[in-house]
This record gives sequence, C-alpha cells and structure tokens, in this order.
Amino acid sequence: MLLISLDGFMWNYLDIFGLDNFPNFKHIIENGVKAEYLQNLFATKTFPNHFSIVSGQYEEIHGIVHNNMYDPKLKEVFKMGNTLTEWWDAGGEPIWVTNQNFITTNNSTCFHKSNVIMWPGCDVKIKGIYPSFYTKYSKITLDQKFDMILSAFSTQKDNINLGILYHNQPDEAGHMFGPKSQEVFNVIKDLDRSLGYLIAQMIKLKLNDLLNIIITSDHGMTNTSFNKSVILSDYFNLKDYIVSGSSPVWNIFSNNTQKIDMLYNKLYKANVPQMLIYKKKDIPLKFRYKNNGRIGDLILLGQPGWNLVRTKTDLELFFKGNHGYDNVFPDSWPIFIAIGPVFKKGYKSPPLNNVDIYELMCEILGIIPAPNNGSLANIKHILINDKSPHVDFSNVDAKSETLLKIDYYQYTSPENQTSGIFSQVTSNRLNGFGKFHYILLVGSFLALVIILTSGFVLVLYKCSHPNWRSRHMRSSYFNYYQANSLIDDLTPIDKDSESLAEEKRPLCQNQYTTRMSCPVIGITNKNIMGIWNNRFEQEKSARPKLGGKNICLDTSCQNNNINERGIIDDNNLVTFEDNVTKSVSRPKNVRSSKDSDFTSVPIFALPLLQ
Repeated sequence: MLLISLDGFMWNYLDIFGLDNFPNFKHIIENGVKAEYLQNLFATKTFPNHFSIVSGQYEEIHGIVHNNMYDPKLKEVFKMGNTLTEWWDAGGEPIWVTNQNFITTNNSTCFHKSNVIMWPGCDVKIKGIYPSFYTKYSKITLDQKFDMILSAFSTQKDNINLGILYHNQPDEAGHMFGPKSQEVFNVIKDLDRSLGYLIAQMIKLKLNDLLNIIITSDHGMTNTSFNKSVILSDYFNLKDYIVSGSSPVWNIFSNNTQKIDMLYNKLYKANVPQMLIYKKKDIPLKFRYKNNGRIGDLILLGQPGWNLVRTKTDLELFFKGNHGYDNVFPDSWPIFIAIGPVFKKGYKSPPLNNVDIYELMCEILGIIPAPNNGSLANIKHILINDKSPHVDFSNVDAKSETLLKIDYYQYTSPENQTSGIFSQVTSNRLNGFGKFHYILLVGSFLALVIILTSGFVLVLYKCSHPNWRSRHMRSSYFNYYQANSLIDDLTPIDKDSESLAEEKRPLCQNQYTTRMSCPVIGITNKNIMGIWNNRFEQEKSARPKLGGKNICLDTSCQNNNINERGIIDDNNLVTFEDNVTKSVSRPKNVRSSKDSDFTSVPIFALPLLQ
C-alpha cells in the first residue's frame, strides 16, 4: 500500500489544464479509480487535513487544528516543524502506528513495517511508536522520494508493507502564482513526468501487479488579490488577546470572557461582510471544529478569496493563491485517484471523504483500525471485490450533519457530553432531491406497510374461518382419524359435532415429518408429543417391522428412539435416520410427498388450540 499526497492539488486541476496534457495521470485514471472530488475538513490547512487522512479523525478529535495554533493547557504556540509528542499524540492514531501495532497485538508472523517520507507528524513518537523508517522534511525531488519508497518495498532488509509520501507541490506554485497560472501547469506537468518514472520503476521491480497506490491531497487553492484583504489590527488591539493562526482563519483566546464578548460585539457592529465571526459555542456543527481546547474562544474566517492579515506589514507577504476557507467552497477540495490490484478499473466514483481513507487503507492492509470518524462503507465501492451498493454523496448539502463514529466522550469536555449534538440522526440533504422525490419515497414506504398489514389481516381472517381450516387440514396434514384422536385427548368434545371437531384441529403436523412444531396456548409441543405417544402406543406392535425395528409410516409414529423412525418415499422405500433403506408396503392412508393435495400453511397462520 502506497499513499501519496501532492500538497494543494485541487480536484479539477486536470480538467482545467486538460487531461490529455498529462498522460501518466490519464493512465492511472483509465486503469484505476477517480473520485469527483475529495471532501476535506475545515480548517482547510495542510497539517490538520494530512493528519486526518492518516488517522481518520476530525481535526477537533486529533487536535491538530491549524498549521499554527495555541494550546491553553501547554501555554505554548505550535508552528510547522514542531515535533513535540504532546502536540501530536492528543487523540489520533496514524496509520503507521496501527500497521506496526498489528504485529504485537495479533502475534502476526507477517511483516508490518512502514516507511513514511516527510508526512506531517512522521518524525514524532506517537503512542510510543515511530514509523519503522521515516524521513524528515527537506527539499528533495519527487523522483528521489519514489526511489526511496520503492527501495523499501523491494529490499528484503526493509520489507515494508506500507509506504507514505508527501510532496510540497503544487501548493507552493499555487500560493506564489495563483491556481490557474502557467507556473502551476508546469509543476503539474513535471509531477506527471515523475508518475511516469514511478510506473516504470514499479514495472522494473515487478511491483506493478502488487502495489496499491492512492494519490490524493489535503486541500485545493483559490485566487486572492492584494485589494481583497482585511487588516485585523484596524479593528482591535492584537496585544489584548492571544491571536493564533494564519490567513484566512484565526483563533482568538482570552481568559476573560467579558473581553471576548466585547470583541465579538465590536466586530459584529463593524459589519465587515468579508469576515465571518463565530463564538466558540456558535461554530457551525458542519465544521466539526469546536470541541477542542486548541480552538479559540472566537473564530475569525475570511470569505473565499479574501485574506485576513494581522497588520499592514503582513500585506508584504501577499500570495496570489490561498486556502483555509470553508470546506464547502469547491476551490478548497482536493483530488483523489487510485490504482492497483484491489481497485476497480476505469471507475468514476462520487465524492469521497478524507476521513474514510484511513479505514480503506486498514482494509487493504488487513489490519484492525483504531477508533476513528471514517467509515469503510462510504468508500469500499471503489474496491474491485465490493458488490454492495453505495450512496451517491455527489451533491451533499454543506449543512448536513453526520454522527461521530467513535466514542466522543473520551475527547470532549463534560459540557459537550450533554449537549446532545451526537444524538442527532444523520440528515444529509441532497441538492436536487426535492419534494417530489421525498413524497415518492414516503409514499412507497407507506404503500409497502399497507400491503403487508393487509396481507397479515387476511391471513388471520382465513385462519379463524372453520371451513378454511377444516378443508386444508383434511387435505394436507392429518388424516381424519388421527386429527380427532389427538383432539379427543386434548379437549373432550362431541365427535358427532364435526364442525366443532374440525374447528379445534391443529394444522401443525406434516405427514412425513417426525417432529411437531405447533404454537399452542397452554399446551407445549412436549405435551402434544406425550399425548400422541400414549394414544398410539397400542398400535405400535401392529406396525410393519424390518430387522427388528419399528418403521414410521405415518404421523402416528412419534417414538423417542431415533432409530425406529423412518420416512417412506414413492418407491415404497423406508429410509431410517441411520441411512438404512429397505422396501416395505405402503399403508393405504399414507400419501406420497407428490400427492396433489399436499400443501403447506405459513407458521404464523396456524390456529391455536383452545
């Protein structure tokens, strides 16, 4: 399994620049899987989404909520490049830890080693474990990274089963020149050439039929302008608060609740339409960006295409492209393509969730996933051996809410445990799924309920009708003498009252079965069996015998000795339950299983003995 991330690769770059310009991307898509887009998480920043991909957890769960963040408990600021365990080991378990732990927890004799190259968090001890092999971030080419990872797959000494690789392009080009620039096109062209090199090396090392590859990203990119900037210092004194983050999303902290309220009211009255303001308790649930101490008391978020900068000086660092906006904004979405023996070929998938990739990798690796927010059911339709239907989330409304899969209580505060937000039922609303479709769906369901209810009532009515019961009883289950004999033992009635006798007869014993299965109020099967045995005990000696064994030729045989029971077929052969078959004569009152009047009655339609 090889996971590759091309930072900042927007979902539609290949369409914008023309797929035919990238033959190796085209080869992978035509021989593998391509999702319409990958739904990433807010904040749409690099570190948070990369850690969500490898852990399957929301940002508020694993705790990497920004590239730059503040932790009130640690009273420290995190910046890219920080390798302290307390920042990274805050809830999430990356796939390399899950993979390597599988040997210990399952006494596996298979190799479970990981080689992780420059992925955020790979050089940190998490859950007490480093990757088997890892490479810290540095400026080396993608070709060199491919050589390193393929060597680990093909070398007996390393013998890895999981490779994970991060590359910084086309993110850097998108920031510097804008997402639709010639420079970004040139970078993607070079990435395509590197993929061709990867494919050629895999063929050379005979890994092309063994290695499953996922190529994805953390976020997309959108155009920004120098004139589309909001300067935070124009609205409040930054020194009065702890301001953490980067454009376009900022977390603001204060130990003084009143100061937060004052700032919120001040910014609200300023009425800056390009800036969204949320108190922590009011952050939309769709962001899944609320229940963590590293998320600020106040969140400031720029509208798509707008930059939020601390001071005028920061404008000197202006970029032509940026990301971090609302994850419903299409320019925020990254790419997802995959190829390998487990993936379907030439398959166009609906949009996928980045938190589901973790479960997918665990499935491919054959390991047990740690608690996560993803779902294999949402993504397994891209696997070649999956035949189950999948849900098309291609037009999921941004306001839809989905339940957390894992036990949230271990990650959140007591106040959030009682908020009830995780008891909500999934309410995905699909664009284009209008009133007509809802009415049709509900109407179909109601019609099905009415049909089933009507059928059940009809069956109950027929079961209560004496003529119907007596007719089927005589033709299918009991001969007349046997039925009356059993009823005589259960309930004293007038034999001459045929209708009453027939009304009392149970319809629960097939002529060619040796066990009763009849629901009776107040009378168990065991009671009936005992009555039956006593009633016909005297007839036992009169039955035909073969080899000293009694033969069960009709429903009067209910002897407890299993070897004395047999079944007669159309050729007058009796087959005992010890598989001994002998020929006998059929009594006149014993019918064949092929008799035309041999029918069956559903078990719930059988009348109850009074």
